[in-house]
Amino acid sequence: MPEFSTSLVREKIVFIDDAAAPDVVAPPVSTVRSNRIYLHLQTPEGTEKMVIRTQTMPTALRLASKVMFSYYRNGLFLKRAEPYDWPAQWASVLSGYDEAFVPDLWAAVYINGHSVFKTVKSPFVDVVEQCALLSIDNYDAAISVTEDALRRIGHAMRINHSSNVAAIFVDNDTQMRCGIIHRLNGRDSTFNFTAEGGDVTHRIVQSLITAAAFVEAIDLQRSVATLQAKVRDKEVPRASADATKLRAGTARMVVLDKAIKSFEDNYDVKYRPQKPDFFAKSL
Repeated sequence: MPEFSTSLVREKIVFIDDAAAPDVVAPPVSTVRSNRIYLHLQTPEGTEKMVIRTQTMPTALRLASKVMFSYYRNGLFLKRAEPYDWPAQWASVLSGYDEAFVPDLWAAVYINGHSVFKTVKSPFVDVVEQCALLSIDNYDAAISVTEDALRRIGHAMRINHSSNVAAIFVDNDTQMRCGIIHRLNGRDSTFNFTAEGGDVTHRIVQSLITAAAFVEAIDLQRSVATLQAKVRDKEVPRASADATKLRAGTARMVVLDKAIKSFEDNYDVKYRPQKPDFFAKSL
């Protein structure tokens, strides 16, 4: 089995009208903030280059895990007699906490540069992904190619692009190595985990799910700690929307912690420098 590798990238793309007068500060035409995962899917029958974009990092990782599970079982997506049910899989990614407190989450999936699923319309991003395919896997170069492509179809745009890596995955058929970059006390911090044992395809899928649990728990810990402080200071009544969110967030963290422990029970997992403590008072 070939080595599996991918990364989760936080990205901001700002499209600015480039036809404005030189002395005019043109407002953005569109701003896209998303999390992007690129998956190279290959079988003897062919290759598919898939891009997953979502609003949040955990949903991107969970949708990627669904994709990899289906790919290992049923092969490439475009060659199937029965189309993949993207809406159902996206719905299954969303937790009860998501549905209650983050109701407008969105996702978009591209295969070989073409949209196969989206919950929101973003024609400029469609062009970005088409140009990324033409740029021979050099995504950074795709931005300048996109500017040229938009200009050719009558949309003179300047694109400001910024990105940073949030997670990296490499499985060499023996061991999964995952690095996660997150915010700690206002600064970027990194921890890594390795996992050995089990079936390699299951390990890859479960590692994506576990990384999603880590990322979500780290974010929830901050919001829960903030709400706990407000309750202690009597800024939030116990019978209020914020108090309900606090209880739901705490319960969700327990679920995520159990999922991570289940992963640890099934694989030989090691952390470096150490496993984050989600229930500490502050990160």
